Amino acid sequence: MKREDEKEEKLSILHTTESTYTTISEDEAEDFAKWLSQRDIVKIHSLKATLIKEHPIIQVMYRRLVPSVVSDTSFWNNYFYHLEKNG
Repeated sequence: MKREDEKEEKLSILHTTESTYTTISEDEAEDFAKWLSQRDIVKIHSLKATLIKEHPIIQVMYRRLVPSVVSDTSFWNNYFYHLEKNG
């Protein structure tokens, strides 16, 4: 059960950190570019509505950040990249 709690805490931090949705660091840039070229656009698109519905914090972050801070595309690309990177 402890492992599951750690996973949930990690996800909670990921979901509530603005940089998850807005920032790719210099250290991540090359890996992010590779990830972008290999991502499954159809799968990502189909997950967006489900994620917003099931995770209200993502909806809050989306409303706060899109389009004033990042575009819709950047928001989701950054989110899914960080999600995959963090397991």
